[in-house]
Amino acid sequence: MISSSVLPLKKRRLKCWAKGANLVTDHQISSIPKLRNLKLINRYAGLYTEAVSRKKIHELIKKSHGLTIADISELCGADSAEVLVDVMWLVASGKVLINIDETFGYESLIWVGGGQ
Repeated sequence: MISSSVLPLKKRRLKCWAKGANLVTDHQISSIPKLRNLKLINRYAGLYTEAVSRKKIHELIKKSHGLTIADISELCGADSAEVLVDVMWLVASGKVLINIDETFGYESLIWVGGGQ
């Protein structure tokens, strides 16, 4: 049971918080590109199958200073969905980079960082 002296304090805090608060829904949070990208990376991080050689994809990206899924698909003669799986694994492992703040898609740029 809450003591009577604590209740007014909690009400005052709630009123102060509510004046400047903006409620954010789960839908709004999940529509943020960074969160969607992190979910996508997480989904593929643990996969152990390779549709296309990850080493080959890594080398293509490294040599070209950046490619898209569509570019890699064309260069490898593989389906874009298969390439996506391997690229997301490479992103999850830190071997290639994407702009995490923009919605990731088949035309998003993928590159190798300076230390790779």
